Amino acid sequence: MRLQLERCRRNLCVQGCSRTDRPMALLIPYLCTARLERSARDEYPLECCGILVGRRNGDDHIVQSVVQAVNIAEGDRRSAYQLDWTRLWSTLRNSKAEGTEVIGFYHSHPDGASTPSRRDVTAAWPDRSYVLLTLIERGGVHLSSWRLRWSPRRLEREDVLYAGSCETLPGVASWDVSTSCKPAPHSLLIA
Repeated sequence: MRLQLERCRRNLCVQGCSRTDRPMALLIPYLCTARLERSARDEYPLECCGILVGRRNGDDHIVQSVVQAVNIAEGDRRSAYQLDWTRLWSTLRNSKAEGTEVIGFYHSHPDGASTPSRRDVTAAWPDRSYVLLTLIERGGVHLSSWRLRWSPRRLEREDVLYAGSCETLPGVASWDVSTSCKPAPHSLLIA
């Protein structure tokens, strides 16, 4: 049963999503979260980084693909990242040609905090989702998403909703609530 995204969100909140007061969400397919997890594990103990490509629907960001980038940070890449600019510019160009856009970025905090660092806040672009992957004990990966708010300048947590497939999602404004939407109030633990 296909429902408009706004109605889908209301249904999810009725089913247990605890953050109905927050108007923004990141919608991401499970397969894309698996790609993020693999990136964090492959780059460990260094920070991984990459780009989220998709579409916007109001305040919501819908991820359609994940583009891994090389961490070119100078110094200790275990506690810092810098996206490869050539990968970023080619992704910006390609996404525009495909009718999508760069809706956010991701990086990991190997053995670190599951909240954004001061450096993360300083480098953040406005109105982009920032997925933070934290590797934790027993090999799990904690996933959370954040967006820049201006006054005061801070990254604010956004809800994350998960879909069952990484195929092109069924339109920008629709979501299959009967089989795809899985509420996760703030984060996902990938074991």
